[in-house]
Amino acid sequence: MARHDGPVKTVAIVQARTSSTRLPRKVLLPIEGQPMLAWNLRRLARAARIDEVVVATTTESEDGAIVDLAESLGFRCWRGPLEDVLTRYVGAAKMAEATTVVRVTSDCPFIDGALIDETLATWPRPGVDYLGFADYPRGLDHETMTMAALLRADADAKLDYERVHVTPHMYRNPEKFRTEVVSHGRDLSPHRWCVDTPDDLAFVREVARRLGPGDAFGWQEILKLVEADDDLFAMNAHVRQKAVEEG
Repeated sequence: MARHDGPVKTVAIVQARTSSTRLPRKVLLPIEGQPMLAWNLRRLARAARIDEVVVATTTESEDGAIVDLAESLGFRCWRGPLEDVLTRYVGAAKMAEATTVVRVTSDCPFIDGALIDETLATWPRPGVDYLGFADYPRGLDHETMTMAALLRADADAKLDYERVHVTPHMYRNPEKFRTEVVSHGRDLSPHRWCVDTPDDLAFVREVARRLGPGDAFGWQEILKLVEADDDLFAMNAHVRQKAVEEG
């Protein structure tokens, strides 16, 4: 990760909890001998343009396991409300003294630091509050925002799903926030590399087994592998992504 002094600080905040409904404790489940969260944090930390990676977890007692794991790997944690993830983000961002926040979810073991560096190479964008991400495989997702935008969303967001998903109040209120989107140009969104179900977990485990040992492979290597094997792609192609309103 980058390290520099001065007023600008880019912080990646990873939201994590053990109470996921479709696959409980998924972030602690092993992939090639390492917990999913460890994959996520280590790959994210390779982004040279990120100054710090922080885990935003809950005050629930069972999420002490997330804190223990993250801290054992050298990452700071912030604990806040279970359902109000936006409040968690604000707390973590303030603790880290962030000026730019990159939002990442912990169920993305193949998050790619090099791809995040490509996004951050274009940031900040004059006048832009929020930078979205589209057309890439699910599981590479990250959202970039100013600290000022995060604080305004926290002050104004009232709907439950806005608090749970952190950013909808930004991208659904263009009269308040100027937003832009980084797009691949080719729609790769049918590829599903995040983990919500047992089938998703089986898929990422198989990819990791084939591309390992270790986690140094890039997202293009995963894409090449999956596009060459229809059976691999089909392992979790049927899994439906929940809409943000579903919580």
